[in-house]
Amino acid sequence: MNLARNTAVTTLSSLLAVASGVILDGITVAVFGFGIETDAYFIASLIPLAVITIVNLQAGKVVQPLFIHAWSGEGALEAWRFLRVSITIATSVLLLLGLVCLPIAPFLMKLQAPGSSESTLVLAARLCLLFFLIPTLYAPTILMKEALTALGNFGVPGSLKLIENVFKIAFTLLLVRTLGVFALPVGMVAGAMAQLGVVYVALNRRGFAFRPAFHLRDAKVKKALALIRFPTISHFSSVLTEIVQNMFASLAGAGSVSALRLSTRIVDALAGLLVNSIVVVIMPMVTHNLANNDSVRMKANIRDAIRLLLLLSIPASAWLLIMNGPLITALFQRMRFSASDTELVSSLLVLMIPYILFSRLFSLAETGFYGGCDTRTPVLVALSLNAVYLGLMAVLFAPFSIHALPVARSLSYLFGAGLMLYLLRRKYGSLGLGGLNHAAVKVVAATGFMALCILIGRELCEYLNLSGTPSKVVNLALPSLLGFIGLAGSCVSLKIVNWRALRPVAPSPKVAG
Repeated sequence: MNLARNTAVTTLSSLLAVASGVILDGITVAVFGFGIETDAYFIASLIPLAVITIVNLQAGKVVQPLFIHAWSGEGALEAWRFLRVSITIATSVLLLLGLVCLPIAPFLMKLQAPGSSESTLVLAARLCLLFFLIPTLYAPTILMKEALTALGNFGVPGSLKLIENVFKIAFTLLLVRTLGVFALPVGMVAGAMAQLGVVYVALNRRGFAFRPAFHLRDAKVKKALALIRFPTISHFSSVLTEIVQNMFASLAGAGSVSALRLSTRIVDALAGLLVNSIVVVIMPMVTHNLANNDSVRMKANIRDAIRLLLLLSIPASAWLLIMNGPLITALFQRMRFSASDTELVSSLLVLMIPYILFSRLFSLAETGFYGGCDTRTPVLVALSLNAVYLGLMAVLFAPFSIHALPVARSLSYLFGAGLMLYLLRRKYGSLGLGGLNHAAVKVVAATGFMALCILIGRELCEYLNLSGTPSKVVNLALPSLLGFIGLAGSCVSLKIVNWRALRPVAPSPKVAG
């Protein structure tokens, strides 16, 4: 596998997905504003989306390593069998969970948003009729996606979010007058079914054919269940943390839940496009290294990934710090989304910028444990991180209100990333991160020149004195373009980009005939 090339493929395939997500959010807040509909939508979607995230993480950190170990040690037939069993069990469990949660949906909505109005909570409970069944559709898609990634296919998995967003946009535009906010979960259901078809066709071409398989006493299933125990505890603590975050946000006034979720989605979208691709690519590489008992290569791959992380995250964070206002204005400020909404989302966004680097640094360090099938250590760190997050929210909310939540998120991930790297170093020895200091200084220097170019671009926009939609577009595009040119020129002159990084660093798994 090749870190730089596969990261580029993942990033490019995610680009349209992020763009479509921005369009979807823009349509949503323009049509519904920050009020009952959007608050109800974000409240109702929290638990189902958290469950989907749990399955995603479990699949990537437990099922994918076991799939790779089975493929490398026992061959394709055994790997396919394990995948069938995993899909069958996961889908059945999530269907049962959704059916159990449906009758208690009103209680769950009230629990996570006690400050919201009664009409908001009633609408949220009605939306749950669809949302609570959606994870069942996502389970097989997520597991097959991880198998594709393990086999070196990053394009199809990266495009799945685009498929979902296209359906949600289409259903929102076509059905919003008749279904209202219900058009969003209906579009999500249709998108999930389309995703399932695409990923199955791609995996079927590699030799996979699904049929239900219940083998609960199988050795690999028992190992997977044993490994999943600890991450499940961690993920449920994260869900609890998100619920508490919603509780605090609902106490800050109407629209606060929507503003926080929108700012979080923007930061996650940027991190997913530019930074998370590294984590997606490095996980199977590290797993292959550890499966071959090559800890030296594993540490080298993680070190290369951190170098690439710095190159992407530092300039992206600086750009967002300077351009957050024009970005929100250009993307969302229209119809029912006001200038005051822009100001609120922008202020939350700025406080969440450090999360981009620290969260992905945390995820990179995790791969050294999950790749070796150690799920206990990352869980203990994640529980500590969530405890810090909850404590900071409780302490900071009274003086800072809604702004306490992004500050708590950023500080807790700073703590978590530092602790995870310390434990990784203690387990495998020195990671050689000191050798990245020179590269980090160069990236900071290039970022500084980029920031100067952006500020010059903003002055030019003031001079042009445009108004209306052209002003929004130019105020975002011109400084960003000048900043990108400045960054690219700096990277070339400072020799930050190492083209030799494109060389293969680990073999891709071969498909049995």
